[in-house]
Amino acid sequence: MNILANISDWWNQADQTSMAALQLAIVFSASVIIAKLSGLIKFLPKVTAYLLVGLALSQASLLNSQAVSSMTALREVALSLMLFLVGAEFRLESLAQGLRHSFQMSKWDVGLTFLAVAALTFATALITGMDQALIVAILLGILAIETGPVSTIAVLREHNSHGPFTDYLKLSVANVNIAALVFFAIAAVFVFPTGEHGMRGSLTKSAWWLFGALPLGVLLGLFLAWSETWEKKPALRLLIMLAVVMAAIGLSKALGASQLLAVIVAGFAYANSSTRGMPAIETVRLLETPFYVIFFVYAGASLHIDELPHIGAVGIAYVVARTVTKYMGTYIGAKRSGHPRKRCALLGASMLSHSAIVLALLEVIKERVGPTASLATSLQTLILGSVVVFEVFGPILVKISVLRSGEVSIVNAVPHKSRVVVGNQLFGVLKTFLGHLGFRITPKERTLASLVIQDTRALSAASDFDKLTRFIEHYPYDSFPVVDGKGVYLGFISFNEIKDASYDPVMKELVRAADLLTPSKPIDLDKDTIDTAYELIRNHTSTSLPVIRHDKEGKTLLVGVILQRDLTAAHVRAVTSPDQPNSADSNRLRAASDDEQA
Repeated sequence: MNILANISDWWNQADQTSMAALQLAIVFSASVIIAKLSGLIKFLPKVTAYLLVGLALSQASLLNSQAVSSMTALREVALSLMLFLVGAEFRLESLAQGLRHSFQMSKWDVGLTFLAVAALTFATALITGMDQALIVAILLGILAIETGPVSTIAVLREHNSHGPFTDYLKLSVANVNIAALVFFAIAAVFVFPTGEHGMRGSLTKSAWWLFGALPLGVLLGLFLAWSETWEKKPALRLLIMLAVVMAAIGLSKALGASQLLAVIVAGFAYANSSTRGMPAIETVRLLETPFYVIFFVYAGASLHIDELPHIGAVGIAYVVARTVTKYMGTYIGAKRSGHPRKRCALLGASMLSHSAIVLALLEVIKERVGPTASLATSLQTLILGSVVVFEVFGPILVKISVLRSGEVSIVNAVPHKSRVVVGNQLFGVLKTFLGHLGFRITPKERTLASLVIQDTRALSAASDFDKLTRFIEHYPYDSFPVVDGKGVYLGFISFNEIKDASYDPVMKELVRAADLLTPSKPIDLDKDTIDTAYELIRNHTSTSLPVIRHDKEGKTLLVGVILQRDLTAAHVRAVTSPDQPNSADSNRLRAASDDEQA
């Protein structure tokens, strides 16, 4: 206990710079661990995992309110960067065909959500005696329309989904958020009168807040697309893009326009005007992951779980009404637009995320009426409490829906874990380091049989698609041996050959393991040597191959598996050994090994 107390005292007495650096180290380290562990939970997207990391760190006092506040500027940059990428997802050439149907679908979502949430929260507020019940109900109805674009698009990108469901979901998210911003600007005219000019001043301010962001975003997006025509270096293109995002933040705030809308429009304008294939987007992907982690972890740390008990009857009414009407509104709209029933249900379940834009609108409300006004405090308690619910479960429902839509490839739907022997890898690192210091460790010569990993399993030829995907999740190699009912080896399935196939739930009833066998040969212990086995695995797409032998009756039996790296290392040692006189073979092998590593 004394040790823990001393650590706690040291932690609390650390200076601000040390504290910020250590907290970021904890954030990134915890995020890596959780990202790895999230693969063990089938329907847990990384978005939700990072939010839970932030929530856990805040509850453990490793990320307190002061730490979260100190990262406000960085979080704002991270949010703007991700919203820019969200805007860039909407390329009209690929989404234009679905615009009309998406408007029909979103019309029901927006109308039903606003009316039902506003009506139910108004009635509940009257019964409970809440102040300004009508204004609170109208604003809650508008805020309920929003669907979190960052978390929703992040889940789609995490699984690299493509198809009608993905396109309509993107369009629906865009439509409802535009509707939320427009409705909010209209409501602000009546709810937030401005100074001596009253409603007229409020109308001008709201109109500029909404429409002033559009030309600003378009100009910045066009400038970024134009800059690509005269700047070729990726590093400088990255700087220009960051300058554009920062300019969108600064100019929109200085001009009193919507920062979120300016950044999204800039991304949209850039994506639809770039003549060079949007190289800036590919460049900024290098920065995306750390900003992505910072935003969601600190967003999780900002979730006010302590507000949940205080949301009261109005908050419960808001959560229930929004859940039901977002689903039903999208379902009805999709059904009337001619979508299949299954897609209607999946689209409805995917519209519940609730975070970035609603929190930004909450800040606007606090700015207009004052952070201590009763209207601001009531809305803040209700919204922050509901965001905890929707941001934890919303992305999970998006992941479930996108997997069931059949628009995700197997490699993105089924987490495949490579076998990593930590001790061996650490030994390799230390051996390399000592080698550079002049200490050489001479390995003993190995035979082909000594390279075989015998701790392996096989699939039954009759295994259905569901069993195959479970096998892929837990089998540590990328070639999956298949045997018949008597244990006789039949062949293997190559992960690299099936990974781009669509993860379609319908396949569960149709496909069997025997249908997916590759014509490639395994390694035969009775015939192959290290040389021939090396040539065999070198010409194959897999990083491992099954190893077989034949019994006295001639039946082919599975022995184990050999990894490409082990076989290559053994072959390189054999031909580069001082006992080998053939230097030409040695040079050829070194070149081949270099080509593989490249």
